[in-house]
Amino acid sequence: MQKTNEAAVILLAVAFMFFSEASPAQTKKKTTGTRPKTAEAATATSNSPAAASISYDVKPFDLTAKTLPLGYRGHSFRKMYESAVLVPPKGEFETTAEYQQRAKRTFDGSYAFVLGERAVSATYDADQEVMQVVIRTDGFRPGVGVRDTENGYTVESKKTSEREYIASNAFGASVNVTSTSYDTWGIIPRPGPLSGGATFAIKLARPEAQRTKSNLRAMVVGRIAREQEAPISTNSESNGLWFAEAKIDSPSEIHERQFLLRMELIDLWVFDTTTGAILAKHSEREDHGEMSVSVFESKDHDGYAIVSLAGNRNLTLNRGFSQYGGGCHIVVGGWYEVVGMKSGVWGAGASMVDLRGRKRLVVIDRDGAELLNEGTPMTFGHDSRGEWPHAEAAARLMWQAAPGGFVEVKGDDYSSFPTKASLAGFRELWKWGISNCGFPSLEK
Repeated sequence: MQKTNEAAVILLAVAFMFFSEASPAQTKKKTTGTRPKTAEAATATSNSPAAASISYDVKPFDLTAKTLPLGYRGHSFRKMYESAVLVPPKGEFETTAEYQQRAKRTFDGSYAFVLGERAVSATYDADQEVMQVVIRTDGFRPGVGVRDTENGYTVESKKTSEREYIASNAFGASVNVTSTSYDTWGIIPRPGPLSGGATFAIKLARPEAQRTKSNLRAMVVGRIAREQEAPISTNSESNGLWFAEAKIDSPSEIHERQFLLRMELIDLWVFDTTTGAILAKHSEREDHGEMSVSVFESKDHDGYAIVSLAGNRNLTLNRGFSQYGGGCHIVVGGWYEVVGMKSGVWGAGASMVDLRGRKRLVVIDRDGAELLNEGTPMTFGHDSRGEWPHAEAAARLMWQAAPGGFVEVKGDDYSSFPTKASLAGFRELWKWGISNCGFPSLEK
């Protein structure tokens, strides 16, 4: 979606409302991955002199390959980004049909992108002769002023500038702030089993493991998505922004331009860049594999639990305090308890109640068809249980639309919480609810 200069100005104005060169504010933190703090940490393998002498792949990637060329670099991210995202405006002597054909953004075949070094970490167990390889994700924010932070894989990131200045807050406290700017190139996958990273246990003899560890690389393989975010403004080539504010006890400020490609991932590979040996791979096919869940259970409040998904930040399941009757709900954006049950009654949480009747719950399938569009509760219901007659139907349609569909809360224009979530992982959350919340099966 095209963003305007006005939107970018508004974003910067909000970001600096409580922090200017005379007023530091609180730093925003990501929940997955970290942003580089040094130029060395930010520079990917593809920038090294040795890598620069090896050409990028120009043919569709062969998913059946048994080995890779030495020093394999995959496809050029920047070239694909230019083709998929940076479409020049319609020319004066170009017909509308010609422009639409040029801007269609269709790509045949599979593409491979080698991730930066910091996306991969490895530890070796000499007793078991097993190397544990972890492929990490980072948080990205496509567009301007968006509330959603999405999981993705960093291909390359580099520091572009750094400066220092003195800032103070309203109470007169002063601090020396380091302001750093980065350019980052990254892949945002469709939410699914591969969108939360991966861990591989690779059996390697000690001599081989010692030689291999420093040469490990990870690679994502998939198809370029048909729909991509446009640049954030008419005079910018980046289609994402990240700004982390400084504070008195952490005086570091980060500005990051993000160049993001959406992909439908097929495989995640781990390989040895010096030999081309493929050490491990994980494949994702349609309806193949489940997303992993993690459970936080409170030690201080009986019954309270949060069930989250690796790779889908905006969809969780919350179980309430036992002393208040418990109740379990599927939650969008960490706030909207869209559907669930409390005391055996189907309903929605208090966050979905709208006394003026503006909020609506929308369920969309993978192909974009609208399966549900219903007004949410206008009252809190008997005994504050949040009854909602459409809750059961909504849950069943969400099950039907998962994993490729979406659920969205419309009509709450002033919320700072994400209002839309992929339904990837909905079935895994619901199954946890069957075992721990008394949810009924939705498979029939």
